[in-house]
Amino acid sequence: MPCELTVEARKALQEEVTALGNEIRGLKEQKANPDLVKERVAKMLALKKQLGDEGKPGKFVLKCPKGTRDYGPKEMAVREAVFSTIIDAFKRHGAETIDTPVFELREVLNSKYGEDGGKLIYDLEDQGGELLSMRYDLTVPFARYLAMNKIRNIKRYHIAKVYRRDQPVMTRGRYREFYQCDFDIAGEYEKMLPEAECLKVVDEVLAKLDVGNFRIKVNHRLLLDAMIGASAEMSMSKSSYNYNRKGWEDSEFPILCETCLGPNPYLRMQKDTYGKECTICERPFTNFRWQPGKGARFKMTEICQTCAKIKNCCQTCMFDLEFGLPIQVRDHALKITDDLPRQGANRDFFVQNQERALASTDGTTPGGALATIGADHPGTEMLKRLQRTGPYYKRNAPHICSFFVKGECKRGEECPYRHEKPTDPDDPLSQQNMRDRYYGNNDPVAEKILNRATGGNDYRVNPVPNLPTALPIPDELIPNKRGHAAAQGAGPSTGPPLKVPRVVPTLSSYDASGPAGSSSIYYPSQDPQRLGAKGDVVE
Repeated sequence: MPCELTVEARKALQEEVTALGNEIRGLKEQKANPDLVKERVAKMLALKKQLGDEGKPGKFVLKCPKGTRDYGPKEMAVREAVFSTIIDAFKRHGAETIDTPVFELREVLNSKYGEDGGKLIYDLEDQGGELLSMRYDLTVPFARYLAMNKIRNIKRYHIAKVYRRDQPVMTRGRYREFYQCDFDIAGEYEKMLPEAECLKVVDEVLAKLDVGNFRIKVNHRLLLDAMIGASAEMSMSKSSYNYNRKGWEDSEFPILCETCLGPNPYLRMQKDTYGKECTICERPFTNFRWQPGKGARFKMTEICQTCAKIKNCCQTCMFDLEFGLPIQVRDHALKITDDLPRQGANRDFFVQNQERALASTDGTTPGGALATIGADHPGTEMLKRLQRTGPYYKRNAPHICSFFVKGECKRGEECPYRHEKPTDPDDPLSQQNMRDRYYGNNDPVAEKILNRATGGNDYRVNPVPNLPTALPIPDELIPNKRGHAAAQGAGPSTGPPLKVPRVVPTLSSYDASGPAGSSSIYYPSQDPQRLGAKGDVVE
């Protein structure tokens, strides 16, 4: 028995024990040397032994065990309402309820989950010598119930608590004690009608609980047969591969522009077969992920190859493959009207028809309205003037434009995007996304290019030295009245186009002080103000 201590000595020991406890907690948080922690713990226990308990119980804290909680009347009212909705759905499908013990023989549970799953099972020590464990779920007890009673057909539901010795995250609703709601159909049946009925039960329960919009994805051919009532002849006439993946796309290499592909000829790509849904048609397609260059951000395909061929664009940035321009700029120049359905069955039907039409070509012919555009179209010359050797923005840079991320931009005046994200919800650029870029609507990059192209000259582009004739700008690219001489009534020249020799002049061939010192030639790819532009500037 410890000797009697004075009040002052007891108080000093208690303060020392408290200080050691705080020190031990700090050492554990810092993951200090275990030997040092054990030394401090032993010292604290020795001091506690000196204090003694004097036959009085220590401090007792009322709390729930770790990973559990209490439910008050309000929570129980919500739970009972949810359980009532679920049970009504179960009973409508003819299910009966059963109940099983909350603990099972440890051997039964371990035979199902193995050693790894056994780490999450609560083990009990029974005085009679039986090795027992708390039930991990309701499936194993149900299987034992069927085997013991030799039941071959039953439709049952069971709502009860289960226990898992997992790391709880109570703020996210993850507990060690929680309810499970099971609905099972045991027996031998034709096709997979019981599985289809289980999905129907899930649909009814979620609809009754009013959890919002939800989608049930089915990727099993036999289950799909059972749900839609497909005939045996239909199942036999199609292979399981084609039937299960009808309309899905598989490919060995993506359709990319040179900028997204990168300069490295030996590129390593990660391929995920049917790993993503197309942003446009929402069909599963084979997704690719790669790094264009050292230090560059990783890229990923966003649309399927069918949608890319319809617009003749890159699967990642959705820029035109021939000219390297946004789709909105190309469609304006070529006077293409976008008649692609945006959603629903009309869109799916259109995409499937285009896919069949593209399958009969050599694989290099674009689909949609581009199939009828020839090389002699007057708008192609305008696109050639707008195309450039460098990208309109650094798509391979480690840090992409923050317009789509933070709503701000740090590139200054050279950035083709707007320098701030619009705050007005009615502003179309506040909702600019990949779908708008594909359909050619409200693309900020396209608007910058069109504004600069129409701002260089009013109604006519003066001849470039290596071109024999001048070319007019299409009507939709003509700017509004902005105070230029052409807009004030001068109008374009009606005379014959100016003939110039097919010789590229140098900077020394012009006299800055002479009449030809300020040439009106405007070639966007030679504009030094444009990001990534290359080539000499003709002054």
